[in-house]
Amino acid sequence: MRIAFVGKGGSGKTTLCALFTLFLEQKKMKNIYVVDADLNKNLATQLGLDTNNVAKLGEPENQKSIRLWLMGNRTDVPQNDLKYFKKTTPPRFGSNVIRISEIGSISILSKYFVGNTFKLAEIGEYDKSLVAKNCYHGSLSILENILSHLDDRQGWFIADMVAGTDTFVGALFAQFDFIFIVAEPTRNSREVVNQFEKLALATDTINIFKVIANKIENQSDVDYIQSFSKNFELVCRFEKSKYIKEAEKTDSKFEINKLEKNNLEEFEKLLSYLSKKAIDPNYRLSLLRKWHHKVAMDHTGEDRKILLNQITNDKVFG
Repeated sequence: MRIAFVGKGGSGKTTLCALFTLFLEQKKMKNIYVVDADLNKNLATQLGLDTNNVAKLGEPENQKSIRLWLMGNRTDVPQNDLKYFKKTTPPRFGSNVIRISEIGSISILSKYFVGNTFKLAEIGEYDKSLVAKNCYHGSLSILENILSHLDDRQGWFIADMVAGTDTFVGALFAQFDFIFIVAEPTRNSREVVNQFEKLALATDTINIFKVIANKIENQSDVDYIQSFSKNFELVCRFEKSKYIKEAEKTDSKFEINKLEKNNLEEFEKLLSYLSKKAIDPNYRLSLLRKWHHKVAMDHTGEDRKILLNQITNDKVFG
């Protein structure tokens, strides 16, 4: 299962991402991998982890080494030139597939993750050396490559995304089973949800997105969120938490057992909701190939030919 949390800055998406990770840990789920893809890195603190001396996935040289490893022994990337290994380049026979239960034994990846019963990696901060050349979206592209080569059927892959609608850069949004839009009962949250709605409708991905109501104090708050998210399914409603308010005043790890009963019950609902809804990885791969075809057709000449040649019918994930 692979999911992402998105939303307006301050909506509580990082908090819910951390709490759900800790909830899965409490449930003794196996192979829990979390990626902090937000510029404002708060997830490690909430999970009680120290990432200060851990390499970041988004650093240019790290992206390069990971992509070269993912490439494996495929022969359709001329001279291993990474300009032909796009964010949408689909895996094929010969590619190195990441089985989530084996990440710990894949040295090229495991060094970016820290933790025991769950593991966290960070994309990292925006590389100042790329000013005027690139943007943070370029750093996020490595997450797309990892997801496209990932077989997550034996575990959980969770991402805390950049605030706003940046998940729509490239085809990243199509790489998840579900993307949860965390919405507060505020005007600013309404505007962000409306942005997601327009983009999801335009790309026919409305079924991937679900809304989580957060910081709820009464039924009026729920009604308000439902009023501006009618095209999305509302899957959970978390009450404003006194425990979280106090916990966020410290640098300590969240303690899932201290969360209010009603909020714990919402995580139970979320886990139950997700338990039978994972997308078959080969079906997801078929969607990625369609996106890659669009990317290829935006090129001309030999570049287009090379990119189109990367599209196969290989059943990569068995």
